[in-house]
Amino acid sequence: MIPIKDENPASRPALVTWALIVLNIAVFIYMLTLKAADLNIFIYRNSVIPWEVLNARQLSPGTLGQLLGMAGNLPSKNVWFSMVTCMFLHSGWMHLIFNLLFLFIFGNNVEDAMGHLPFLLFYIVCGLAASLLQCAVEPNSIRPVIGASGAIAGVMGAYLVLYPRARVLTLVFIFIVYVPAWVFIGIWIILQLISAGESLSDMTTGVAWFAHIGGVTSGIIVSLIFYPLLRRRSSWRGATSEYYFDG
Repeated sequence: MIPIKDENPASRPALVTWALIVLNIAVFIYMLTLKAADLNIFIYRNSVIPWEVLNARQLSPGTLGQLLGMAGNLPSKNVWFSMVTCMFLHSGWMHLIFNLLFLFIFGNNVEDAMGHLPFLLFYIVCGLAASLLQCAVEPNSIRPVIGASGAIAGVMGAYLVLYPRARVLTLVFIFIVYVPAWVFIGIWIILQLISAGESLSDMTTGVAWFAHIGGVTSGIIVSLIFYPLLRRRSSWRGATSEYYFDG
């Protein structure tokens, strides 16, 4: 299923959502300008390596040299900061386009309900939760984990809580139909759980399925905790903008 748009107008410009979209595109374009060796170093420095996170230190020089295919002048990195920077790297055009499509469709309404700065903090928290769960599942992995998928999954989790009955225009095989957000996101979550279960027997799939689960779960939990506050904020704006909270 591919979302096309939702019928859920926001009451103000989604400044943070657009800034995140532009930043992700800018980083990807920058990556395209790098030579292969420089690109490998850039990805390493800004990606999450599960072993590094759980051991709170970089890979040994020997392992790092083998990972990057180089010897001498090995790059250093801030293991903790990489848990944030990894959210802005993508492995290819399709990875980037689909992530930003989901962010574009679901991000504006969640930002509208939360406010600009709280939404940015929420986005980062969900991305961190996504990385931590992936690291917990693959504690010995030295494969770089990159992408905004976990943080965007958190946005989808919030959307599910805040706007379950909003209609999402969706491409399903060759059909374009409207489905409630709870159906679209609910099916998406089920597919992630199935894929994550299957990946346990094959950790070489190349997709961090558990990051998706960690992101959407954290998004749901945070939104449920702050739901009364978010509802009041939305109702207050609705009094002057004719925009009301769904649910």
